[in-house]
Amino acid sequence: MLKKALALPLLGMISTAGLFAQTDKSTIRGTVLDPTKAAVPSAEITVTEIATSTVARTVKSDADGNYEVSDLKPGLYRLKADHPGFRQFVADEIRLDTSQIRRVDILFQIGSTSETVTVEAGAAVINTETGTIGGGIDQKQFADTPLIDVYPSPLAVLTTVPGIQGNGWEILVSGQGRTQLSQGMDGVENDRTGEQTNNMNFFEEVQVVTVNNAAENSRVANYNMTSKRGGSGWHGQVYYKHFNSALNARLFFDVKKTPFIQHEWQGEIGGPVWKDRTFVYGSWFAQKIPLGFYKRASVATPQMRQGDFSQIARSIYDPFGSAPFPGNRIPASRIADVSRKTQELYVPAPNLGGPNELTNNFGWTHPFHYDFFKGNWPFFRVDHNLTKDNTVYLRWTQRKTPYVLDSGLPQFIWTRLRNHQQWAVSDTHLFSPTVVNTFRFGLNTNWIIDGEQQAGVQPLFGDDAVKAIGLQGVNPGNYHAQGFPIMNIYGVTALSTVAGGIVADDKDYSFEESLTWAKGKHVWKFGGEVRTFRNFNGNIPSGSYGNFNFNG
Repeated sequence: MLKKALALPLLGMISTAGLFAQTDKSTIRGTVLDPTKAAVPSAEITVTEIATSTVARTVKSDADGNYEVSDLKPGLYRLKADHPGFRQFVADEIRLDTSQIRRVDILFQIGSTSETVTVEAGAAVINTETGTIGGGIDQKQFADTPLIDVYPSPLAVLTTVPGIQGNGWEILVSGQGRTQLSQGMDGVENDRTGEQTNNMNFFEEVQVVTVNNAAENSRVANYNMTSKRGGSGWHGQVYYKHFNSALNARLFFDVKKTPFIQHEWQGEIGGPVWKDRTFVYGSWFAQKIPLGFYKRASVATPQMRQGDFSQIARSIYDPFGSAPFPGNRIPASRIADVSRKTQELYVPAPNLGGPNELTNNFGWTHPFHYDFFKGNWPFFRVDHNLTKDNTVYLRWTQRKTPYVLDSGLPQFIWTRLRNHQQWAVSDTHLFSPTVVNTFRFGLNTNWIIDGEQQAGVQPLFGDDAVKAIGLQGVNPGNYHAQGFPIMNIYGVTALSTVAGGIVADDKDYSFEESLTWAKGKHVWKFGGEVRTFRNFNGNIPSGSYGNFNFNG
Protein backbone atom coordinates (compact mmCIF):
# COMPACT_ATOMS: atom_id res chain seq x y z
CA MET A 1 0.00 0.00 0.00
CA LEU A 2 1.09 3.52 -0.70
CA LYS A 3 2.04 5.32 2.53
CA LYS A 4 3.11 8.94 2.92
CA ALA A 5 3.43 11.12 6.00
CA LEU A 6 2.93 14.84 6.51
CA ALA A 7 2.62 16.85 9.73
CA LEU A 8 0.69 20.14 9.59
CA PRO A 9 0.29 22.74 12.37
CA LEU A 10 -3.09 23.59 13.75
CA LEU A 11 -2.99 27.41 13.74
CA GLY A 12 -3.17 29.07 17.12
CA MET A 13 -2.33 25.88 19.01
CA ILE A 14 1.03 24.60 17.78
CA SER A 15 4.06 24.96 20.04
CA THR A 16 7.68 23.95 20.20
CA ALA A 17 6.58 20.83 22.03
CA GLY A 18 5.76 19.25 18.66
CA LEU A 19 3.57 16.20 18.19
CA PHE A 20 2.53 14.37 21.33
CA ALA A 21 -0.18 12.03 20.10
CA GLN A 22 0.23 8.30 20.16
CA THR A 23 -2.15 5.39 19.90
CA ASP A 24 -2.68 2.07 21.59
CA LYS A 25 -4.79 0.75 18.71
CA SER A 26 -3.57 -1.81 16.17
CA THR A 27 -4.32 -2.77 12.55
CA ILE A 28 -4.74 -5.94 10.50
CA ARG A 29 -4.29 -5.56 6.75
CA GLY A 30 -3.62 -7.87 3.85
CA THR A 31 -4.47 -9.05 0.34
CA VAL A 32 -6.95 -11.75 -0.70
CA LEU A 33 -5.67 -14.08 -3.46
CA ASP A 34 -6.92 -17.16 -5.28
CA PRO A 35 -4.74 -20.27 -5.97
CA THR A 36 -3.26 -18.55 -9.07
CA LYS A 37 -2.27 -15.51 -6.92
CA ALA A 38 -4.88 -13.34 -8.64
CA ALA A 39 -6.70 -10.75 -6.50
CA VAL A 40 -10.11 -11.69 -5.14
CA PRO A 41 -12.45 -8.69 -4.77
CA SER A 42 -15.55 -8.56 -2.52
CA ALA A 43 -14.37 -11.28 -0.15
CA GLU A 44 -16.09 -10.90 3.23
CA ILE A 45 -13.60 -10.72 6.10
CA THR A 46 -14.76 -10.89 9.72
CA VAL A 47 -12.41 -10.20 12.62
CA THR A 48 -13.45 -11.47 16.07
CA GLU A 49 -11.83 -10.64 19.40
CA ILE A 50 -11.17 -14.00 21.04
CA ALA A 51 -11.17 -12.80 24.67
CA THR A 52 -14.72 -11.42 24.48
CA SER A 53 -16.08 -13.47 21.53
CA THR A 54 -17.35 -10.24 19.95
CA VAL A 55 -17.13 -9.31 16.29
CA ALA A 56 -14.74 -6.37 16.00
CA ARG A 57 -15.25 -5.65 12.30
CA THR A 58 -16.61 -7.03 9.03
CA VAL A 59 -15.13 -5.62 5.81
CA LYS A 60 -14.91 -6.56 2.13
CA SER A 61 -11.79 -6.69 -0.01
CA ASP A 62 -11.54 -4.02 -2.69
CA ALA A 63 -11.09 -4.44 -6.44
CA ASP A 64 -7.40 -5.23 -5.94
CA GLY A 65 -8.09 -7.73 -3.17
CA ASN A 66 -6.81 -5.44 -0.41
CA TYR A 67 -8.48 -5.04 2.98
CA GLU A 68 -7.74 -3.13 6.18
CA VAL A 69 -9.16 -3.42 9.71
CA SER A 70 -7.89 -0.52 11.83
CA ASP A 71 -8.31 0.74 15.41
CA LEU A 72 -8.34 -2.68 17.05
CA LYS A 73 -7.50 -3.16 20.70
CA PRO A 74 -4.28 -5.16 21.22
CA GLY A 75 -4.93 -8.82 21.94
CA LEU A 76 -5.80 -12.11 20.23
CA TYR A 77 -8.10 -12.23 17.18
CA ARG A 78 -9.64 -14.72 14.77
CA LEU A 79 -9.96 -13.73 11.10
CA LYS A 80 -12.50 -15.49 8.88
CA ALA A 81 -12.75 -14.91 5.11
CA ASP A 82 -15.54 -16.14 2.81
CA HIS A 83 -16.19 -15.97 -0.93
CA PRO A 84 -18.40 -18.15 -3.17
CA GLY A 85 -16.44 -20.92 -4.89
CA PHE A 86 -13.68 -21.05 -2.24
CA ARG A 87 -13.17 -22.84 1.02
CA GLN A 88 -13.59 -20.69 4.10
CA PHE A 89 -10.24 -19.29 5.31
CA VAL A 90 -9.59 -18.91 9.06
CA ALA A 91 -6.48 -17.41 10.67
CA ASP A 92 -6.63 -18.15 14.38
CA GLU A 93 -4.81 -16.72 17.40
CA ILE A 94 -3.60 -13.59 15.59
CA ARG A 95 -1.55 -11.73 18.18
CA LEU A 96 -1.77 -7.94 17.89
CA ASP A 97 0.73 -5.99 19.94
CA THR A 98 0.20 -2.36 20.89
CA SER A 99 0.22 0.03 17.90
CA GLN A 100 1.11 -2.85 15.59
CA ILE A 101 0.26 -3.01 11.88
CA ARG A 102 -0.02 -6.73 11.17
CA ARG A 103 -0.19 -8.19 7.66
CA VAL A 104 -2.37 -11.29 7.27
CA ASP A 105 -2.66 -12.30 3.60
CA ILE A 106 -5.48 -14.66 2.63
CA LEU A 107 -4.90 -17.46 0.12
CA PHE A 108 -8.16 -19.11 -0.91
CA GLN A 109 -8.43 -22.72 -2.04
CA ILE A 110 -11.10 -23.88 -4.48
CA GLY A 111 -13.89 -25.77 -2.80
CA SER A 112 -17.18 -25.46 -0.94
CA THR A 113 -17.72 -22.66 1.57
CA SER A 114 -18.75 -25.37 4.06
CA GLU A 115 -15.11 -26.51 4.09
CA THR A 116 -12.55 -24.61 6.14
CA VAL A 117 -8.82 -24.03 5.87
CA THR A 118 -7.41 -22.96 9.25
CA VAL A 119 -3.96 -21.57 9.97
CA GLU A 120 -2.48 -20.67 13.37
CA ALA A 121 -1.18 -17.13 13.00
CA GLY A 122 0.35 -16.47 16.42
CA ALA A 123 2.66 -13.51 16.88
CA ALA A 124 4.39 -11.71 14.02
CA VAL A 125 8.02 -12.75 13.65
CA ILE A 126 9.12 -9.59 11.89
CA ASN A 127 7.58 -6.19 11.12
CA THR A 128 7.07 -5.87 7.35
CA GLU A 129 4.59 -2.98 7.24
CA THR A 130 6.53 -0.04 8.70
CA GLY A 131 10.14 1.08 9.04
CA THR A 132 10.04 1.27 12.83
CA ILE A 133 12.33 -0.87 14.97
CA GLY A 134 11.54 -1.83 18.53
CA GLY A 135 10.42 -4.60 20.78
CA GLY A 136 8.62 -5.22 24.00
CA ILE A 137 7.82 -7.43 26.94
CA ASP A 138 4.57 -9.06 27.90
CA GLN A 139 3.07 -9.95 31.26
CA LYS A 140 4.55 -13.47 31.27
CA GLN A 141 8.06 -12.21 30.60
CA PHE A 142 7.72 -9.67 33.39
CA ALA A 143 6.36 -12.27 35.83
CA ASP A 144 9.11 -14.77 34.97
CA THR A 145 11.92 -12.26 35.46
CA PRO A 146 13.64 -12.64 38.87
CA LEU A 147 13.22 -8.95 39.64
CA ILE A 148 13.44 -7.52 43.16
CA ASP A 149 12.59 -3.85 42.99
CA VAL A 150 10.43 -1.48 44.99
CA TYR A 151 9.17 0.03 41.73
CA PRO A 152 6.99 -2.46 39.79
CA SER A 153 7.62 -0.64 36.50
CA PRO A 154 8.84 -2.13 33.21
CA LEU A 155 11.95 0.08 33.05
CA ALA A 156 14.24 -2.50 34.63
CA VAL A 157 13.13 -5.26 32.25
CA LEU A 158 13.17 -3.13 29.10
CA THR A 159 16.95 -3.57 28.96
CA THR A 160 16.22 -6.95 27.36
CA VAL A 161 14.99 -5.07 24.25
CA PRO A 162 17.67 -4.32 21.61
CA GLY A 163 18.67 -0.66 21.54
CA ILE A 164 17.97 -0.05 25.25
CA GLN A 165 20.73 0.36 27.81
CA GLY A 166 20.82 1.33 31.46
CA ASN A 167 18.25 0.63 34.10
CA GLY A 168 15.36 2.35 35.83
CA TRP A 169 15.57 6.16 35.86
CA GLU A 170 18.91 5.95 33.99
CA ILE A 171 17.46 4.09 31.01
CA LEU A 172 18.79 5.04 27.56
CA VAL A 173 16.83 4.32 24.37
CA SER A 174 18.91 4.57 21.20
CA GLY A 175 21.40 6.56 23.26
CA GLN A 176 18.77 9.07 24.43
CA GLY A 177 17.71 9.67 28.03
CA ARG A 178 14.17 9.76 29.40
CA THR A 179 13.64 13.34 28.20
CA GLN A 180 13.48 11.91 24.66
CA LEU A 181 11.35 8.91 25.66
CA SER A 182 7.61 9.37 25.39
CA GLN A 183 5.66 7.39 28.00
CA GLY A 184 2.14 6.21 27.31
CA MET A 185 -0.46 4.08 29.07
CA ASP A 186 -3.35 2.89 26.88
CA GLY A 187 -2.39 5.58 24.41
CA VAL A 188 -2.58 8.39 26.98
CA GLU A 189 0.74 10.15 27.27
CA ASN A 190 2.25 11.14 30.61
CA ASP A 191 5.81 12.37 30.26
CA ARG A 192 5.95 14.14 33.60
CA THR A 193 5.04 11.56 36.25
CA GLY A 194 4.24 8.54 34.09
CA GLU A 195 6.99 6.39 35.59
CA GLN A 196 5.34 6.80 39.01
CA THR A 197 2.20 4.88 38.01
CA ASN A 198 3.34 2.50 35.25
CA ASN A 199 2.80 -0.64 37.32
CA MET A 200 3.50 -3.57 35.02
CA ASN A 201 1.28 -5.88 37.11
CA PHE A 202 -1.81 -4.25 35.55
CA PHE A 203 -0.67 -4.39 31.94
CA GLU A 204 -0.64 -7.11 29.31
CA GLU A 205 2.43 -5.75 27.53
CA VAL A 206 4.66 -2.80 26.88
CA GLN A 207 5.87 -2.02 23.36
CA VAL A 208 8.86 0.22 22.66
CA VAL A 209 9.83 1.99 19.43
CA THR A 210 13.58 2.62 19.44
CA VAL A 211 14.22 3.65 15.82
CA ASN A 212 12.21 5.59 13.20
CA ASN A 213 9.33 6.60 15.45
CA ALA A 214 5.96 7.28 13.81
CA ALA A 215 4.75 10.75 12.80
CA GLU A 216 2.27 10.71 15.69
CA ASN A 217 5.16 11.05 18.14
CA SER A 218 7.57 13.95 18.50
CA ARG A 219 10.13 12.11 20.60
CA VAL A 220 13.01 9.95 19.39
CA ALA A 221 11.48 6.90 21.04
CA ASN A 222 8.32 5.94 22.88
CA TYR A 223 6.80 3.12 24.83
CA ASN A 224 3.15 2.36 25.34
CA MET A 225 1.63 0.02 27.91
CA THR A 226 -1.63 -1.81 27.27
CA SER A 227 -3.73 -2.62 30.32
CA LYS A 228 -5.44 -5.88 31.10
CA ARG A 229 -9.18 -6.14 30.50
CA GLY A 230 -12.03 -8.53 31.21
CA GLY A 231 -13.05 -11.32 28.85
CA SER A 232 -16.01 -13.60 28.19
CA GLY A 233 -15.25 -15.75 31.26
CA TRP A 234 -14.43 -14.91 34.86
CA HIS A 235 -10.78 -15.27 35.81
CA GLY A 236 -8.79 -14.11 38.79
CA GLN A 237 -5.78 -14.73 40.96
CA VAL A 238 -4.24 -13.78 44.28
CA TYR A 239 -0.52 -13.97 44.99
CA TYR A 240 1.97 -13.01 47.68
CA LYS A 241 5.73 -12.43 47.40
CA HIS A 242 8.24 -12.16 50.18
CA PHE A 243 11.83 -10.94 49.96
CA ASN A 244 14.28 -10.84 52.86
CA SER A 245 17.99 -10.54 53.55
CA ALA A 246 18.41 -13.80 55.47
CA LEU A 247 20.98 -15.14 52.99
CA ASN A 248 22.61 -11.79 52.22
CA ALA A 249 26.08 -10.91 53.43
CA ARG A 250 26.81 -7.85 55.53
CA LEU A 251 27.61 -4.83 53.40
CA PHE A 252 31.32 -4.01 53.47
CA PHE A 253 31.08 -0.66 55.27
CA ASP A 254 28.29 -1.63 57.65
CA VAL A 255 29.23 -2.42 61.24
CA LYS A 256 26.39 -4.90 61.44
CA LYS A 257 24.02 -6.53 59.03
CA THR A 258 20.71 -4.68 58.81
CA PRO A 259 17.73 -6.97 58.07
CA PHE A 260 15.61 -6.19 55.03
CA ILE A 261 12.05 -7.40 54.41
CA GLN A 262 9.70 -6.63 51.53
CA HIS A 263 6.12 -7.88 51.31
CA GLU A 264 4.23 -7.73 48.03
CA TRP A 265 0.76 -8.97 47.15
CA GLN A 266 -1.89 -8.59 44.48
CA GLY A 267 -5.45 -9.68 43.84
CA GLU A 268 -7.17 -9.38 40.46
CA ILE A 269 -10.40 -10.47 38.80
CA GLY A 270 -11.97 -9.89 35.39
CA GLY A 271 -14.98 -11.07 33.45
CA PRO A 272 -18.32 -10.21 31.81
CA VAL A 273 -20.96 -8.12 33.57
CA TRP A 274 -23.32 -8.11 30.60
CA LYS A 275 -22.74 -10.93 28.12
CA ASP A 276 -21.12 -9.77 24.88
CA ARG A 277 -21.56 -6.14 25.99
CA THR A 278 -19.77 -5.16 29.22
CA PHE A 279 -16.48 -6.52 30.58
CA VAL A 280 -14.65 -5.43 33.73
CA TYR A 281 -11.22 -5.93 35.24
CA GLY A 282 -10.12 -4.85 38.71
CA SER A 283 -6.96 -5.30 40.73
CA TRP A 284 -5.19 -4.13 43.85
CA PHE A 285 -1.41 -4.29 44.23
CA ALA A 286 0.38 -3.39 47.48
CA GLN A 287 3.85 -3.35 48.98
CA LYS A 288 5.12 -3.05 52.54
CA ILE A 289 8.77 -2.62 53.54
CA PRO A 290 8.76 -2.56 57.36
CA LEU A 291 12.48 -2.36 58.20
CA GLY A 292 15.15 0.28 57.74
CA PHE A 293 18.77 0.44 56.59
CA TYR A 294 22.18 1.30 57.99
CA LYS A 295 23.75 4.71 57.37
CA ARG A 296 27.09 6.38 58.04
CA ALA A 297 27.81 10.06 58.54
CA SER A 298 30.68 12.35 59.47
CA VAL A 299 30.31 14.32 62.72
CA ALA A 300 32.57 16.44 64.93
CA THR A 301 34.98 14.50 67.18
CA PRO A 302 34.80 14.89 71.00
CA GLN A 303 37.73 17.34 70.82
CA MET A 304 36.04 19.45 68.16
CA ARG A 305 32.85 19.56 70.22
CA GLN A 306 34.94 21.35 72.88
CA GLY A 307 36.40 23.81 70.40
CA ASP A 308 39.70 21.94 69.91
CA PHE A 309 40.44 21.61 66.17
CA SER A 310 44.07 20.57 66.55
CA GLN A 311 43.23 17.29 64.75
CA ILE A 312 43.04 19.08 61.40
CA ALA A 313 45.88 20.73 59.50
CA ARG A 314 43.97 23.76 58.26
CA SER A 315 44.20 26.82 60.50
CA ILE A 316 41.11 28.18 62.24
CA TYR A 317 41.12 31.99 62.03
CA ASP A 318 39.59 34.39 64.50
CA PRO A 319 36.73 36.11 62.60
CA PHE A 320 37.37 39.30 64.59
CA GLY A 321 41.06 39.38 63.78
CA SER A 322 43.57 38.30 61.18
CA ALA A 323 45.48 35.69 63.19
CA PRO A 324 44.54 32.04 63.69
CA PHE A 325 43.45 30.76 67.06
CA PRO A 326 46.50 29.46 68.97
CA GLY A 327 46.79 25.68 68.49
CA ASN A 328 43.56 25.72 66.50
CA ARG A 329 41.66 25.89 69.81
CA ILE A 330 38.61 28.14 70.08
CA PRO A 331 38.04 29.40 73.64
CA ALA A 332 34.77 28.30 75.20
CA SER A 333 33.83 31.96 75.68
CA ARG A 334 33.94 32.48 71.91
CA ILE A 335 31.50 29.68 71.06
CA ALA A 336 28.05 31.19 70.34
CA ASP A 337 24.99 29.91 72.17
CA VAL A 338 23.31 29.07 68.82
CA SER A 339 26.25 26.85 67.87
CA ARG A 340 26.38 25.20 71.28
CA LYS A 341 22.65 24.45 71.34
CA THR A 342 22.69 23.20 67.73
CA GLN A 343 25.46 20.77 68.62
CA GLU A 344 23.76 19.56 71.78
CA LEU A 345 20.34 19.06 70.21
CA TYR A 346 21.02 17.99 66.61
CA VAL A 347 24.60 16.70 66.19
CA PRO A 348 25.23 13.22 67.65
CA ALA A 349 28.59 12.22 69.09
CA PRO A 350 30.74 9.81 67.04
CA ASN A 351 30.31 6.09 67.71
CA LEU A 352 32.64 4.52 65.11
CA GLY A 353 36.44 4.38 64.96
CA GLY A 354 38.97 5.94 67.30
CA PRO A 355 39.10 9.46 68.73
CA ASN A 356 40.98 10.71 65.65
CA GLU A 357 38.52 9.25 63.11
CA LEU A 358 37.29 12.33 61.23
CA THR A 359 35.06 10.84 58.49
CA ASN A 360 32.28 8.24 58.55
CA ASN A 361 32.64 8.13 62.31
CA PHE A 362 28.94 7.87 63.12
CA GLY A 363 26.68 4.94 62.24
CA TRP A 364 22.96 4.54 62.74
CA THR A 365 19.96 2.61 61.47
CA HIS A 366 17.20 4.64 59.87
CA PRO A 367 14.02 2.79 60.95
CA PHE A 368 12.28 3.21 57.57
CA HIS A 369 13.09 2.18 54.02
CA TYR A 370 15.29 4.53 51.98
CA ASP A 371 12.32 5.06 49.61
CA PHE A 372 8.61 4.67 50.32
CA PHE A 373 7.91 2.19 53.10
CA LYS A 374 4.53 1.07 51.75
CA GLY A 375 2.44 1.57 48.63
CA ASN A 376 -1.04 0.93 47.30
CA TRP A 377 -1.96 0.68 43.61
CA PRO A 378 -5.69 0.09 42.89
CA PHE A 379 -6.73 -0.40 39.24
CA PHE A 380 -10.05 -0.62 37.42
CA ARG A 381 -11.10 -0.93 33.77
CA VAL A 382 -14.48 -1.40 32.09
CA ASP A 383 -15.04 -2.09 28.36
CA HIS A 384 -18.53 -1.70 26.90
CA ASN A 385 -19.98 -2.30 23.46
CA LEU A 386 -22.59 0.43 23.09
CA THR A 387 -23.63 -0.92 19.68
CA LYS A 388 -22.05 -3.13 17.07
CA ASP A 389 -20.45 0.01 15.65
CA ASN A 390 -19.43 1.79 18.86
CA THR A 391 -17.17 0.62 21.71
CA VAL A 392 -15.85 2.52 24.73
CA TYR A 393 -13.59 1.82 27.67
CA LEU A 394 -12.71 3.62 30.88
CA ARG A 395 -9.60 2.95 32.93
CA TRP A 396 -8.46 4.34 36.31
CA THR A 397 -5.38 3.67 38.42
CA GLN A 398 -3.74 5.22 41.45
CA ARG A 399 -0.42 5.10 43.23
CA LYS A 400 -0.37 6.24 46.89
CA THR A 401 2.96 6.06 48.72
CA PRO A 402 4.03 7.67 52.03
CA TYR A 403 7.66 8.28 52.98
CA VAL A 404 9.66 8.78 56.17
CA LEU A 405 13.13 9.81 55.02
CA ASP A 406 16.40 11.07 56.46
CA SER A 407 18.71 13.93 55.51
CA GLY A 408 21.96 12.38 56.69
CA LEU A 409 21.50 12.40 60.48
CA PRO A 410 18.88 10.82 62.77
CA GLN A 411 17.47 14.14 63.96
CA PHE A 412 16.71 15.39 60.44
CA ILE A 413 13.72 13.23 59.54
CA TRP A 414 11.33 14.49 56.87
CA THR A 415 8.12 13.07 55.42
CA ARG A 416 6.29 13.04 52.10
CA LEU A 417 3.04 11.71 50.67
CA ARG A 418 2.64 11.08 46.94
CA ASN A 419 -0.72 10.40 45.34
CA HIS A 420 -0.83 9.96 41.56
CA GLN A 421 -3.93 9.06 39.57
CA GLN A 422 -4.56 8.34 35.89
CA TRP A 423 -7.83 8.31 33.96
CA ALA A 424 -8.25 7.16 30.37
CA VAL A 425 -11.47 7.15 28.31
CA SER A 426 -11.57 5.93 24.71
CA ASP A 427 -14.44 5.76 22.21
CA THR A 428 -14.15 3.99 18.84
CA HIS A 429 -16.95 4.50 16.31
CA LEU A 430 -17.40 2.82 12.92
CA PHE A 431 -19.02 5.20 10.45
CA SER A 432 -18.55 2.43 7.89
CA PRO A 433 -16.27 -0.61 7.57
CA THR A 434 -13.66 1.67 5.98
CA VAL A 435 -14.09 4.84 8.10
CA VAL A 436 -13.18 4.51 11.78
CA ASN A 437 -12.96 7.27 14.37
CA THR A 438 -11.33 7.08 17.82
CA PHE A 439 -11.58 9.76 20.49
CA ARG A 440 -9.43 9.55 23.62
CA PHE A 441 -9.35 11.57 26.83
CA GLY A 442 -6.66 11.35 29.48
CA LEU A 443 -6.15 12.90 32.90
CA ASN A 444 -3.01 12.52 34.99
CA THR A 445 -2.85 14.01 38.49
CA ASN A 446 0.22 14.61 40.63
CA TRP A 447 -0.38 15.32 44.33
CA ILE A 448 2.62 15.69 46.66
CA ILE A 449 2.71 17.13 50.17
CA ASP A 450 5.73 17.29 52.46
CA GLY A 451 5.78 17.60 56.25
CA GLU A 452 2.67 15.73 57.36
CA GLN A 453 2.83 13.03 60.00
CA GLN A 454 3.43 9.60 58.46
CA ALA A 455 3.42 6.25 60.28
CA GLY A 456 3.22 8.13 63.58
CA VAL A 457 6.41 10.08 62.83
CA GLN A 458 6.33 13.86 63.15
CA PRO A 459 9.07 15.51 61.06
CA LEU A 460 11.35 18.28 62.30
CA PHE A 461 9.66 21.69 62.05
CA GLY A 462 11.76 24.71 61.23
CA ASP A 463 10.11 27.14 63.66
CA ASP A 464 10.52 24.70 66.54
CA ALA A 465 14.19 24.24 65.62
CA VAL A 466 15.07 27.95 65.45
CA LYS A 467 13.34 28.54 68.79
CA ALA A 468 15.23 25.65 70.38
CA ILE A 469 18.65 26.92 69.23
CA GLY A 470 17.80 30.60 69.73
CA LEU A 471 18.34 31.69 66.14
CA GLN A 472 16.81 35.12 65.53
CA GLY A 473 15.32 36.83 62.47
CA VAL A 474 14.89 33.81 60.21
CA ASN A 475 11.10 33.27 60.38
CA PRO A 476 9.43 36.68 60.11
CA GLY A 477 6.32 35.11 58.59
CA ASN A 478 5.85 32.83 61.61
CA TYR A 479 5.55 29.74 59.40
CA HIS A 480 5.03 26.35 61.01
CA ALA A 481 6.34 23.81 58.52
CA GLN A 482 8.87 21.03 58.06
CA GLY A 483 12.42 22.37 57.74
CA PHE A 484 15.70 23.47 59.32
CA PRO A 485 18.11 26.34 58.59
CA ILE A 486 20.84 25.01 56.29
CA MET A 487 24.23 24.78 58.01
CA ASN A 488 27.15 23.57 55.89
CA ILE A 489 30.40 22.86 57.73
CA TYR A 490 33.36 21.68 55.69
CA GLY A 491 34.27 18.05 56.39
CA VAL A 492 31.13 16.98 58.27
CA THR A 493 27.59 16.02 57.24
CA ALA A 494 25.50 19.12 56.54
CA LEU A 495 22.68 20.07 58.87
CA SER A 496 19.59 20.48 56.69
CA THR A 497 16.35 18.87 55.67
CA VAL A 498 13.65 19.21 53.01
CA ALA A 499 11.32 22.18 53.41
CA GLY A 500 7.65 21.32 53.76
CA GLY A 501 4.30 23.04 53.66
CA ILE A 502 4.13 23.31 49.86
CA VAL A 503 1.53 21.21 48.05
CA ALA A 504 1.98 20.07 44.46
CA ASP A 505 -1.41 19.53 42.83
CA ASP A 506 -0.68 19.33 39.11
CA LYS A 507 -3.08 18.06 36.47
CA ASP A 508 -2.33 17.03 32.89
CA TYR A 509 -5.30 16.87 30.47
CA SER A 510 -5.18 15.45 26.95
CA PHE A 511 -7.83 15.26 24.22
CA GLU A 512 -7.07 13.24 21.10
CA GLU A 513 -9.04 12.64 17.92
CA SER A 514 -8.06 10.16 15.19
CA LEU A 515 -9.87 9.26 11.94
CA THR A 516 -8.81 6.39 9.64
CA TRP A 517 -10.21 6.14 6.11
CA ALA A 518 -9.37 3.20 3.83
CA LYS A 519 -9.94 4.18 0.20
CA GLY A 520 -8.80 1.80 -2.51
CA LYS A 521 -5.04 1.31 -2.29
CA HIS A 522 -4.69 4.19 0.15
CA VAL A 523 -5.18 4.49 3.89
CA TRP A 524 -5.66 8.08 5.08
CA LYS A 525 -5.21 9.07 8.70
CA PHE A 526 -6.20 12.38 10.27
CA GLY A 527 -5.51 13.21 13.89
CA GLY A 528 -5.27 16.00 16.40
CA GLU A 529 -4.48 16.42 20.08
CA VAL A 530 -4.63 19.15 22.70
CA ARG A 531 -2.83 18.89 26.05
CA THR A 532 -3.20 21.27 28.99
CA PHE A 533 -1.08 21.33 32.13
CA ARG A 534 -2.38 22.99 35.27
CA ASN A 535 -0.22 23.96 38.21
CA PHE A 536 -0.81 23.44 41.92
CA ASN A 537 -3.42 26.18 42.41
CA GLY A 538 -5.64 24.35 39.96
CA ASN A 539 -6.80 27.22 37.78
CA ILE A 540 -3.85 28.61 35.80
CA PRO A 541 -2.75 26.68 32.70
CA SER A 542 0.97 26.01 32.83
CA GLY A 543 0.96 25.12 29.16
CA SER A 544 -1.34 24.17 26.32
CA TYR A 545 -0.20 22.29 23.25
CA GLY A 546 -1.95 21.08 20.15
CA ASN A 547 -1.14 19.35 16.90
CA PHE A 548 -2.75 18.14 13.72
CA ASN A 549 -1.38 14.99 12.14
CA PHE A 550 -2.09 13.60 8.70
CA ASN A 551 -0.92 10.38 7.06
CA GLY A 552 -1.96 9.16 3.68
